[in-house]
Amino acid sequence: MVLNLIPITGTYSGVLGLYYFYLIVGVGKSRSKAKLPNGDGSQQYIQDIVAKSKEGNDSVANIDLTRYNNVYANLRSQLNFNEFVPYMLILSAVMELHGANSKFLNGLMLTFTLGRVAHAEFGLKAKDFRGYGRLVGALTTMSGIIIGSIGSIYLSNKACIDGYLFK
Repeated sequence: MVLNLIPITGTYSGVLGLYYFYLIVGVGKSRSKAKLPNGDGSQQYIQDIVAKSKEGNDSVANIDLTRYNNVYANLRSQLNFNEFVPYMLILSAVMELHGANSKFLNGLMLTFTLGRVAHAEFGLKAKDFRGYGRLVGALTTMSGIIIGSIGSIYLSNKACIDGYLFK
């Protein structure tokens, strides 16, 4: 017998996992294109500055910083995703295990997922890392965590809270 304990969280874990893989590949491609073995390019930039100063050239104006922008955007997209998604999946699992309404939980996780995609694709990867997706992603992430946290507290203590409030 197979137990289907948390199908909503399981579904979004898979969707978010596939998107995370896409972000990982993006980091690898951008590092390869910029000829960086690792990191965000800051170490290479420092090495370029040191090399220029050793040549007696104090001007760093001709060092191509844009070479590192795509690496930085992809790396921050991946790292930012990694900072928030695991916690939201835990909140989702707690709520689902405690009987959260499936439409509510699906709506919460769909909004969160779309916000994470907007943050990366239309925020950090936009010109100067300031696309509208950053605001959309930040708002959906923060509201998702707040709603998920309150939902987890309530659903985990529902009998006690309802007994106290509705005597």
